[in-house]
Amino acid sequence: MTVQTPTNGISILVVDDEDGIRDMVCDALRMSNYNVHDATDATAAITFLHKNTVDLIITDINMPGMDGYEMLNHLRNIGNQTPAIMLTARQDKQDVTKGFRTTDAQFGLDVSFYLFTL
Repeated sequence: MTVQTPTNGISILVVDDEDGIRDMVCDALRMSNYNVHDATDATAAITFLHKNTVDLIITDINMPGMDGYEMLNHLRNIGNQTPAIMLTARQDKQDVTKGFRTTDAQFGLDVSFYLFTL
């Protein structure tokens, strides 16, 4: 028998190429009863979002191939307006500001964030 963990109905996609960070964020969200999906890169996230909808995207900025900026710009260009939180290890405030200006991201967090911030 499979026991389903009840969720609060909110669905979140976590996109990060670093397994440890992705797993930590996903686990914390699941413990808070969110319905969590994950993708290892921007291409996998876009493929997932072509077939599914979520209430929120949490994405790393710095990923190989297509970065978080490019992924969110692509999603916005095809009409996907899902709210987004961007994670970054970058210390330059201009990088975070670029995310707000160019992608319409709602919030940016340094990856050294505490989980209760989410």
